[in-house]
Parts: sequence; structure tokens; C-alpha cells
Amino acid sequence: MRGRDVTGYKVYRDAGYVATVDGNVLTYTDTEVPGGPHSYYVTAMYGTVESGASNTVSVFILPDGHYEINHDDGTAEQGFSVGATKQMAVKFECNDEYDLKYVKVYVHTLGSAGLVIRVYDANGPNGMPGAQLVTQYQYPAASVVAGWNFITLPTPVHLNNQAFYVALFETSGASLIGLDTSSNGFSYQNTSGSWVPVTTGEIMVRAIIQGGNAGEDLTLPPLVLDARNYPNPFNPETTISFSIPASGQTSVKIYNLKGQLVRTLVNETMNAGYQKVVWNGTDDNQKSVASGIYFYRVNNAGKTITRKMLLAK
Repeated sequence: MRGRDVTGYKVYRDAGYVATVDGNVLTYTDTEVPGGPHSYYVTAMYGTVESGASNTVSVFILPDGHYEINHDDGTAEQGFSVGATKQMAVKFECNDEYDLKYVKVYVHTLGSAGLVIRVYDANGPNGMPGAQLVTQYQYPAASVVAGWNFITLPTPVHLNNQAFYVALFETSGASLIGLDTSSNGFSYQNTSGSWVPVTTGEIMVRAIIQGGNAGEDLTLPPLVLDARNYPNPFNPETTISFSIPASGQTSVKIYNLKGQLVRTLVNETMNAGYQKVVWNGTDDNQKSVASGIYFYRVNNAGKTITRKMLLAK
């Protein structure tokens, strides 16, 4: 198509046609998308001639009545592997009746193998993984991408007021899984026949659950001090979402690698619950700061949590 002007773009979702936009339009908002995993690609139109498909992009829309449980902060500082025929797992808890329907896995470095997903109860020795709750599922290698992978379990796992583990069984050529080195406490590995904690970080595996059949609201764990930012890395701005367990004086402050205060975003009395604030990469004098690693610190009711983010200009 060299030498010809693009007259439009066709947008496809899950291999089905969605819309056509003008050739000078580079964005499209898809509305009324059903919950669950979806894939998108576009083609270019040169008059009546349509090009081949672009690369495919995967997204996940959280369905109504579903909740995502995670222990990582969304940033993979490094890749993690336990070796072929070994396992890694992340523990989840929720105090109600619910179904585990989806699993999210962050791939740090892409390998040649698929992802083997296992789900265990927490009835092993000392609360470690015990019996498998469902036949393991192999997510095909052709579907694995770098970044977040959104995996639908062929059979939802029904759980009733119990903890569970989502595990990855490594095979030859397995991808490196993302490891959030800023926190730990819920991740485990089994390399020699017994499960032991992963002390270097949190394995980036998440669980998406749906409430029980009775139609009642899901009872989530008590609200705790927590914070996440998106996007990360970012340029020029990022949104810091945080939860505070108690109403009262709350602060959100940005620091550089030297520990110097860069910006105070919040310093006021706030109600308990979920909050958010945007940082646009400027200091308290409204001057743009340099690219690099920064830390945001959330303080509430005498408790503090610190997370890392990267400004990449």
C-alpha cells in the first residue's frame, strides 16, 4: 500500500467487526463491552482495499459482581522462576461463598511454553497448598504475552469461606513471572517437595472472584491501608489510588531516591474508604521533575505504606 493514503481504520473485537473510524482518527472508545477477557486488532483502509490485521492487544473488563484480589503493586521489578517441574503459588482469602473464575498472571520475560495453572485448597501442613480443587489448566503458549495475561478457568472453582492458592507449574521453556520486590508475605515456592515462603517479593498472580449464589454482597476482607498507581511507568501523570481504614488525618507525599520530599499531594482529614489523587510529575513549586524512580508514601491513623513508581520521559 506504499504511496497511498489511509482513508480509515476498522476496529475488531474478538475477531468480530466493531466500527470504522476516519483515517485521521487514532483513537476509538468501545462502549458496552461485556465483562471478561477480550482481544482487539485494527486494519487500515486504503479506499476499498483493506490491509492485514495489526498486532492483537488483550484487555480484561471486570464483570459486574466480580472482585479482583491482589497482593502486588502492579510493578514487576524482576522476573521469577522456580525451574522446570517446580511450582510457585500465591495465597488468597475471602470470608464468604464465592467462585474463582479468572486468573491474572504477569509475564516479565516471555518464554516458549504455556502457563500451567493449578488451584489448591489451604489444607496442607501449616496451611500450605493441599489438594488440587480442579484439574490443572494449560494456557496455550500461542496466547501468552509479555505483561498481564487474563485467563478464564474452564471450570469455575466454588469455594465457601476458605483460603486457596493459585499456583503455576513450570515446564521447560517457561516464561519468567513478574516479581514485585516492594512487598512479600503471600507467595510460596515448592522446589524440593515442600512449600516455603518467597522472601524476595510478591509473585504477580491475581484472582478474580464472583460472589455466592445467594445473590448477597460478597464479604471482602477488612479495609487495610494500601496504595497502587497507574500507569506505572508513566508520563506525564499517574493516578494514585489508595484505601484508608480509618477516617482522620491522611497524607500522600512524593519522595525522590535521596529521600527528599518532592511534592505533598494530600494533607487533610479524609473519610475511610477508597480515594485517589493524580500526580503530574511536578514538585511543590509546580516545576517538572526529572525522569527516574520516585516513592509515594501514604499515611493514615499512624500507619504508613510506601510504593515505588517510575517517571519515564
